[in-house]
Amino acid sequence: MTDRAGAEEVVSFGEVQAFEGGGQGGFGAFGQVGKVFYIGEEGGHGNKNKFYSMMVHDFIAGIVPVSAALRERLDSILKSNVFGKKEFLLKEGQVCDKIYFVEKGLVRIYYLNEGVEICSGLLLEGGFMISVESFFRRQKSYEFIQAVEETEVLYISFDELEAVYRDFPEFNIVGRKLITEYYIRSEERNYVLRRLSAREKYKYFQGLFGANTVRIPRKDIASYLGINLETLSRLSGKI
Repeated sequence: MTDRAGAEEVVSFGEVQAFEGGGQGGFGAFGQVGKVFYIGEEGGHGNKNKFYSMMVHDFIAGIVPVSAALRERLDSILKSNVFGKKEFLLKEGQVCDKIYFVEKGLVRIYYLNEGVEICSGLLLEGGFMISVESFFRRQKSYEFIQAVEETEVLYISFDELEAVYRDFPEFNIVGRKLITEYYIRSEERNYVLRRLSAREKYKYFQGLFGANTVRIPRKDIASYLGINLETLSRLSGKI
């Protein structure tokens, strides 16, 4: 666990903060963007009961073979929700009780330092995300997770995830791989923040996000990289 000065408490496995998909709220990417097929009745907001998600299954199958029984269990417990622009998935003071998979959209993770928002993570399509300390220790979060644009997610609750770990030992490999990747990416980002110049940081960020850089508010890019807006404007005009 890193200190809050370089906060990487939110785990995001996917495009930006996590593993494959393409970026990182610290992390890079593990997984792949695919199509999502819904089967059966759709409930109201946040309640699509039965569906098959190629994105989630492909992501997991890239780590460990998925048995028919495990696939069926995941299909039965995965739920969906849509968050509007600027809507919160998690607020400071709440306990993070869900692990999210971003199907479409963009979210940012931040905390307040003397009233100033510090962006510690960004996540695009194709990645998983939790607030680590809050999720695993079942304690109130000091972080916010907010949709930057309309965002569609799949999610599993803490209790459901624990039950899957218990009933399907092979799924523990997925958890171990994700946590391992998280710490590797966290160390990588700490190195970037502490050792690289502002220009090198921005090039690193562009390498993570590529064409998606334009979707991210400049203030969040600057905060994420630990540079001021003036420096970011100067760099973005030259690179």
